[in-house]
Amino acid sequence: MRLVATLTILVISLTVSSSAFAAKTPQERAIDARQGMMHLRAFNLGPLIAMLKRDIPYDADQAGQLAANLQALLNVDMRSAWMQGTANDDYPDATDALPAIWAGDSDFAGHHQKLVDAVAKLTQVAGDGLDALAPATKAVAQSCKGCHDDYRAD
Repeated sequence: MRLVATLTILVISLTVSSSAFAAKTPQERAIDARQGMMHLRAFNLGPLIAMLKRDIPYDADQAGQLAANLQALLNVDMRSAWMQGTANDDYPDATDALPAIWAGDSDFAGHHQKLVDAVAKLTQVAGDGLDALAPATKAVAQSCKGCHDDYRAD
């Protein structure tokens, strides 16, 4: 519960406190919102990867909390941040999102579901040691990479 409250306060303070944010178009705000969400995801996935690389010591409590944070972030409904007309062909200096996201044959939702499934597994095992953490974290990272490979400009 504390995590959800903290994330809520963070999101509200970021959106309310920025006068520049208010001056942007709805499309630019959507781009900012989804990039902010991606930064939060990376902020929580990064230490898990660092644990696997042994750049930082494995900490079961921290690993569990980071996985729970990722799960909480996936529970935030971000569909409005993915509005059509916010791809890199419309906003080349603001986003790397490819127009293919919105194409009729897009499997963008399938990629998101792979991430949801991978994070669900990660939350179950994150505190069970490096041997359990490694494949679950790699599955999350691979789901991120798979979507970025298909739907993010180089």
